[in-house]
Amino acid sequence: MTQKVPIVPPSRICPLCRVETPRRERLRKGNYRLLECGECGLVFTDHQPTVDQLEQLYGRDYFQGGGLNGYFDFNLCLRQDRINFVRRLIKIERFVPGGKLLDVGCGTGLIFEVAGPQWEICGVDISCYAVELARSRGHQQVFCNDFFTLDLPKLSFDSVICWGFLEHLPQPALLLERVHQLLKPGGVINIVAGDVGSAFARLCGQFWHIYTLPEVLEFFSVTTLSKMLSQSGFSVEHVSHETNFYTLDYLVERLARSLGTPIWRRRRPDKMIKLLNRIVLPVNFGDSMSVIARKAQE
Repeated sequence: MTQKVPIVPPSRICPLCRVETPRRERLRKGNYRLLECGECGLVFTDHQPTVDQLEQLYGRDYFQGGGLNGYFDFNLCLRQDRINFVRRLIKIERFVPGGKLLDVGCGTGLIFEVAGPQWEICGVDISCYAVELARSRGHQQVFCNDFFTLDLPKLSFDSVICWGFLEHLPQPALLLERVHQLLKPGGVINIVAGDVGSAFARLCGQFWHIYTLPEVLEFFSVTTLSKMLSQSGFSVEHVSHETNFYTLDYLVERLARSLGTPIWRRRRPDKMIKLLNRIVLPVNFGDSMSVIARKAQE
């Protein structure tokens, strides 16, 4: 006999439908519930943090805290991120050869170090800690802001990237609408996010490595992300499931976090951590999607 999934009374409205809709509880993880909209299928958490709570979440401990949230040490990810960022930029340049690029959720500003001279970069992040690190490395066109109130001229960017950022926002559709205003006609946006509709995500259940709560608020599939982009005025031109490069140390850390036991890492010898960070592996579980969408020419 098939067990019925309980229908959940309305709490946070669906970020895609943006109205009250029927939803079902997809799963629970810790103190959080993941809901699935009965109309569009978007998966999202039942909590909606304030801007102040988000700023507090993405402080120093998120980047170097070693707890359940964020990174053990963000600096240890730089080697793998350099490889992945270069590969993503090469893909974007098939659609836009260069110009002004806005990195929304730029973190410590690595994009400034890997982009070629054909790009003029501007970055924004809600984490003032990350922005201070970026500026200490010489990247002055980085701003600590919630993006929606940042004073940027309309129709001024050729490309906008949101790599692992859109799903951290309480109202992601508003970000896409704002990006549409900032892009020049024919400009493109590239979003990289986990694919909750992938076979690997379904296989892992609550232990899927992208179910990192409370920082991730929405879990998109190709269908739901494409629909949100379309509603915001974009046409999707490319969808792929990325092969990313990760250090063996990072993969071990993600596994430990998925199982809820990251603290053990602090007891490991430094030599072991350094050794595992020298080994970089290509990984494709089919659950990391890259979507490129274009604003129409006028």
